[in-house]
Parts: sequence; C-alpha cells; structure tokens
Amino acid sequence: VAGADELHSFPPGALPGTRFVFSPSLRVLRLHHDVRALWDALDANQTELPIPARRPTTLAVWRQEFKVFHTALSGSEADALEVAREGGTLEDVCAACAGEPDPAEAAFRTVLSWFADGWVAVVTKPGPRGTH
Repeated sequence: VAGADELHSFPPGALPGTRFVFSPSLRVLRLHHDVRALWDALDANQTELPIPARRPTTLAVWRQEFKVFHTALSGSEADALEVAREGGTLEDVCAACAGEPDPAEAAFRTVLSWFADGWVAVVTKPGPRGTH
C-alpha cells in the first residue's frame, strides 16, 4: 500500500503526469438501488432489514487484511476513480472534479481518501515527455 507521502518525492512539474495503481481488492459497483443501509444492517446482524431505496448509487468495496469495507462515492469521486483506474494521470483526475464548486479541493480530498483507505498500491512517475 502506498502512502500519500510518496507524492512529496516527485518534483512539482512531474505531479500532473503521476498515475496510480490500485489494490486488486478494490471494486466499484454502480447500482440501481442504494443498498448501504441494508449492508450496514446485515453487518450488524439486525433482524429487521430495510428495503433498499431505488436510486442510482456508486459504491467502492475493498478489503484490508480480512475485513471488507464499503463507501458511497459522489459523482465526481466515482468519475475521478474511474479515470485513474483506466490509467489517467493526476491531471486527468483533477479534470474529473471540474464540476465541483471548488475543483482543486474536491480533487485533493478525493486523492487523499484513496491513500487513507489503502486503495493505492503504487504511485508511478511519468516517463520522459510523451511516455508513461
């Protein structure tokens, strides 16, 4: 698992071309129903289970050791993660947050959350101009 401190080792000019390799345990689920309350109730062994609301929901699901976690992603978070998982650069990730009221803050918060949750396995520096 990579730490956010790895970004400090790159020269500032290299940051836009930085790419992320994610943990193989990370999955993104785009669902027609919001199953978070149901999932939480099942995790808590509750006997009365809520009916999932019919609304589009994007969840990130990952494992750390033997524990499984899940969290909902906003539209821009899901878009940024999809861009990064498909090989997009940090600059591309930032562009995915362009519709947010404060795009730089949204991108910063999103990328830091990837590190905090242990999703990033490797941070790669860009190669010579035009290669990665």
